[in-house]
Amino acid sequence: MTDLEQTLRKQLALLADEVATGTPLAQRTRAARRRRTRARLGAAAVAVLVVAGAGAVTALRPAGSDAPPSPRGATPAASASDEAPAVRGGYRLEVWRDLGVYVPATWGWGGAPRACGVFPTRGADGHSLDGADTVSGYVGRPVAQVPRCPKRGNGAPTVPYVWLGAHVPVGTVDLGDGWVQQTRSIGGMTVTVGSRDAHLRRSILSSAAVIPTGPCSTTLASPPTADEVSTGESSGGAFVPERMTVCAYRPTGSGYQLVYRQDLDAGPAKDLVAGVDAAPPAGEFSCVGATGGEWALLHLPRQGGGSRDYVVDLSCPSITDSTGVQHLLTPEDVRPWAVDGINAVLDGSPLIAVPGVLIGG
Repeated sequence: MTDLEQTLRKQLALLADEVATGTPLAQRTRAARRRRTRARLGAAAVAVLVVAGAGAVTALRPAGSDAPPSPRGATPAASASDEAPAVRGGYRLEVWRDLGVYVPATWGWGGAPRACGVFPTRGADGHSLDGADTVSGYVGRPVAQVPRCPKRGNGAPTVPYVWLGAHVPVGTVDLGDGWVQQTRSIGGMTVTVGSRDAHLRRSILSSAAVIPTGPCSTTLASPPTADEVSTGESSGGAFVPERMTVCAYRPTGSGYQLVYRQDLDAGPAKDLVAGVDAAPPAGEFSCVGATGGEWALLHLPRQGGGSRDYVVDLSCPSITDSTGVQHLLTPEDVRPWAVDGINAVLDGSPLIAVPGVLIGG
């Protein structure tokens, strides 16, 4: 075994140990080219993959026409006491239920088969794409992106993509013009990659795995309740969060399913606390026992221990604080968490006066 292989295997072992001990992944990576600095679910160790059948360890580094550039502002290697640098090659983690897969950080988001809008709809910073925008690739979920389904052409794709949970048959399909689509089944869920670059397809598919989802339950029988899961509220003093985890849920026939998870840093978390504190109570517009809509659970660990949770009900719409009081949704309590891919998985309500966020924004 070469020195390089030994080093990479040690990195994999470190990552496995961090996951097992619950070390917050959001503290170990930063994604570049974002509207605000935010922590990501990732670390340099996850850029190391064991390629199936190769009998060797290889770095997750795409090559060819679909290869993403390294993110701007990438940090140099950190010391043991510093925060880890960004994922090697500029990758980020995407989650569907408890399926995790690493994709290029420069990709946007969009739809997947079994839903309207099988194309990119959001850029890498979460903004809504228009006719003049382009993306280097996208992550699609079977979530409707448009109210009406346009006819899908039979030609080859124009950008590479990853589809999560799209129920595409397992196997390989030649799409023509050099494009190949490959699908794997992981834990009963599918991951589909379409690209001209065989190395990129192999790297993404090799990174797919069933992962722990932390505070985000993968399925719920009923909507989450903030006052039932918050802890440490009685410890006194101002509540100062150290980060925020966003868990997005959509209804299914038997409950609610986790369709997106993202960790954000202390800045958005503090903005959310201030926004909810300033938002007026819903009062007579409060919703009791609302079911069937889309929800977001916002989990904020507290500096020094404990946590606070907020629940967003997009069918009401409202945001419930840790005491069970419902507040009106305002720009100040929506913008801190409605960022990036969340805007491609949850529908905006006409009653939410925050343009540019969520599918309907």
